[in-house]
Amino acid sequence: MTDHNCILCDAPLTPTTKPEHVWLQSGGGRMKSRRIYCDDCNAKMGNGPDAELAENMRFIRMLMNFPDGKGRPPPAYRGHHVGEQPVKLDPGGIPSLDGGKPFSITNLPDGRQEIEIRVGSEDPEGDIERLIPNIAGVLGASEAEVRQMLANGQFERRTERIGRQHVALTFGGPQAMRSMLKTCLSLWALRHLGHGELLKPGYAKARDIVRHGCDDLSMKLGALAPGVFAVPTEFTEPFGPNYNFACVASDANGRVTGYFRLYNFCAWRFVLCESEGAPNAVSGLIFDPANPTNWQKVTEADPVTYEMLDRAGREIELQDAKDGLVRLYKEYQRTASNTELSRMIASAMKDNNLKEGDPMTRQFIHDLAQRTTCWYMGLPYSRVFGRRDFPGGSD
Repeated sequence: MTDHNCILCDAPLTPTTKPEHVWLQSGGGRMKSRRIYCDDCNAKMGNGPDAELAENMRFIRMLMNFPDGKGRPPPAYRGHHVGEQPVKLDPGGIPSLDGGKPFSITNLPDGRQEIEIRVGSEDPEGDIERLIPNIAGVLGASEAEVRQMLANGQFERRTERIGRQHVALTFGGPQAMRSMLKTCLSLWALRHLGHGELLKPGYAKARDIVRHGCDDLSMKLGALAPGVFAVPTEFTEPFGPNYNFACVASDANGRVTGYFRLYNFCAWRFVLCESEGAPNAVSGLIFDPANPTNWQKVTEADPVTYEMLDRAGREIELQDAKDGLVRLYKEYQRTASNTELSRMIASAMKDNNLKEGDPMTRQFIHDLAQRTTCWYMGLPYSRVFGRRDFPGGSD
């Protein structure tokens, strides 16, 4: 192995080797290097262990609206239903319709036709306009006739909460832990690049497990370590309460321990090398998942020691992990409640033709009170509109 070879398979690295993120980019990682893994090992890890670790993070990323390393929002979380209607959770845990029939037409006994249109965006008028050609096709009418029907009709707009949704969360597992161990090896390789550190026999087991896998990784090199991490608060505070942290450190005898802490509520500890490692060294990173540009390397100059990492989670304290999840959920509730309240205010202002700075009217206050009461009580909110409320309609 040389300074320019893959630390897993010893394949040569070149200037065209794709850069590998030390912490997954999908999880907010920005630190990367071309001098750790070859493209083949990079691809194999990405399609297996890295994908499983990304899946571990996916729901929390969506709920908390944590961006990836490039600042892109998390993907929507699909698979939920309200009755037969599929719904998805958009970034921030905001529910919206996810497919299904956008409209239905019912023939009433008196010869009239009832059209039910399902839209889930902040632009219902635009959604209706886009559906008009389809509605016209089903009715066998022209688009102009459909617009006239809608303008002459009466509308009931109905919104409702999706109710309690159950999600099973998984953290860890053999594949995800391989990816965590890979992060630790990457940090250590970057710290000792040029010294052939990871070629030493003591690292062989860790490198082999990252490359080939191991079903009982937790029995060989890794362990769940969800207890409190005794690092000074002033060190972690700049990175928010849900910081992500990965670090490797060695003692005076060359025993090397890696530590991987996810959203500051669950953690894993790994033994990279039992002996012969570079002594008294530290290499890590810490960042704010809400703002991945806020990150820094961790070195011997920081208040993180081998003893901290090796001692962390020695006594399994699952209550600490539960408390961390509760902290995340309470933060989500605060943010989501504020977002929904802002949406209801904006919608009530639009319905009452009010602009920012206009004095509140009695009708606006009444409408907003109805919306907020229904929302807090979990009841559907509906409002009947006449033709004057439809674009192009008039009394």
